[in-house]
Amino acid sequence: MEKAKGLYVTIDENGNLQHTLVTDEGEEELHDTTVKDEILTLVDWDIRYYAERVSEIYDAAPSVETNDPDRYGEINMDDFDEMMRKVNKLLYDVVSSDLLTGTLTLTALEDLNLADDGTGLFIIEAKNAILDCLEQIIDFHMLLRNIVATLSERNEVDMSKLQYKNLAQASFTQIYSYGTGRKTQYFFRSLTNYYHFLLLRFLDSKPNIAWCHCCGKFFYPATKKVTLYCDRIIENGKTCKQIGPTLKRKSIAKNDTVLMAYERTYQKMYKRYERSSDSPHPLSKGLTQLGFFEWSDRATEAKRRYLNGEISEEEALKEIEVND
Repeated sequence: MEKAKGLYVTIDENGNLQHTLVTDEGEEELHDTTVKDEILTLVDWDIRYYAERVSEIYDAAPSVETNDPDRYGEINMDDFDEMMRKVNKLLYDVVSSDLLTGTLTLTALEDLNLADDGTGLFIIEAKNAILDCLEQIIDFHMLLRNIVATLSERNEVDMSKLQYKNLAQASFTQIYSYGTGRKTQYFFRSLTNYYHFLLLRFLDSKPNIAWCHCCGKFFYPATKKVTLYCDRIIENGKTCKQIGPTLKRKSIAKNDTVLMAYERTYQKMYKRYERSSDSPHPLSKGLTQLGFFEWSDRATEAKRRYLNGEISEEEALKEIEVND
């Protein structure tokens, strides 16, 4: 029997993953990995291109419904078609650059089961469902970055305060096979469901994660001791661990002015994004996904440069703090 399109995952008790992606072109065995490595892959994903395209789709969406009070309920089909052209372009680009992300985004859209009944209401509901599906990936990526940043500061994640909808409800299908022993396989047709599934297992494993003060990326240290630098090769064949200690590093005490400002401002900016994403109307101090990414990239780089003695406390705070 032909396999349904989607991702098939087998995971052992140690978090080792084997997965097969089924597309319209057939089956493709993806490289073996682990839950922890898949989480870091998503954290490191430069989502800005995807977020920019989704932002363009959002910008095109309001004109689908006419604002003329004398034509209430009418649909601008040309504008809806233009919005869908942008959606299809995004899907093509994502599939071309990342087959897993593209395929599971496509299957999630297919599973919306949008059936055209010929009414304007269908167009409105379809528009909203598509936008919500596309934005879920960005929302989850934002949530994961926040969780990993919290863990790297050796703080516990308070699951009750996480705002992401249905975090504990990763939807998937379990497939059992029998032979020498029972084997469980999980089947996904949504990228966010797949990463929900991984995140819950990631948190159950009590992960030890750190932030590299040299390259600014997250990594898994070998011991529970405070580890400042990772083993990534970044310059002339040398690793952060080799280069980092030679840099003039600032104090990493909990009461360091810059680190406290970074943590405080990160939480403020993240909450602004959350409030904006939950509000149907623009907020005076709202923050889009792109706005958050722009601030986060700038602030994280300033923190890294400060810790390595490349800029002063004053210069770092100027990049990090948002005083409004």
